[in-house]
Amino acid sequence: MAAWFLVFSIALGIFAIARTPVAAELAAGTIKICRASAFGDLHHGRFIQIPVGAVFGDTGQVNDRGYGGRYWPLWIKTTEAATIDAAALCSNAQARITSDLEHHRVRVDDRRLFVQASIGQGGPKGWPGDLNLTATATADFE
Repeated sequence: MAAWFLVFSIALGIFAIARTPVAAELAAGTIKICRASAFGDLHHGRFIQIPVGAVFGDTGQVNDRGYGGRYWPLWIKTTEAATIDAAALCSNAQARITSDLEHHRVRVDDRRLFVQASIGQGGPKGWPGDLNLTATATADFE
C-alpha cells in the first residue's frame, strides 16, 4: 500500500510540474517607462534605475485628457533592468503579465496606462521608493 501511495504521489507531482506555466506561456511584451511630471520630483535631472521585477499596475486608458476609464485588475513586471538617463524622459524594457484577474491581453491599441505598484505584487525590495513613473505598451503582449 505504501509503495502505491509513493508512486501515485510522484506521478501527481510530475503532472503538476508539467501543468505549471513556463515563461513562454506567460504573455510578454515591451513597455515604455517614463518619468511622470510632478511638482517637486526628487529625480528630475537624475538617472533612474528600473530593476528587474519592477511592478506596474493598470490605471485605465490614455486619452486626450490624460487617462481614465475603467481600470483592469492587471499587473505587469519588468523582466530586464532599464535606465532612464538624466536628460531622458523614457526608456524601454521587456515585461510580462504577472496577475490578470479578468484574463485581458495587453495590446498597443488598448492604450493602457500603468503606474508603479508595490502592494501585494512582490516587486524588488525598495520598489518603487519615491519614484513617479508611468508605463505604456509599445508592443503587444503575446
